[in-house]
Amino acid sequence: DELETTVADVWKEVLGVEKVGLYDNFFDVGGNSLKMVRLFSRLRSKFEKELTMPMLFRYPTVHDQASYFRSDNAMEHQPEEVKKENLLSMNKNDVAVVGMAVRMPGASNLKQFWSNLE
Repeated sequence: DELETTVADVWKEVLGVEKVGLYDNFFDVGGNSLKMVRLFSRLRSKFEKELTMPMLFRYPTVHDQASYFRSDNAMEHQPEEVKKENLLSMNKNDVAVVGMAVRMPGASNLKQFWSNLE
């Protein structure tokens, strides 16, 4: 349909390819984080509908994105388990777990590092 063609044209422009399938995943056909930002910018300028970066991950295909832009309510196009997850997560506090690695000259572990500082 026309909406899917429009979304596919934006994808082709951003990805620099001549053809994309309706059900191709953006990252499987050459997409990366920088191209995702370009896609986000181009889609926002083409369509008068709220769009956030996480939505591009939720709707990773041309078909999914066109369905979102066609809909009156984004929730109607989410899988049932995503709808439930969204409802459950509304009342939870977000937590980030961050791992970290460092090189500590003169120390092979954290205990030795602190000992060297004393």
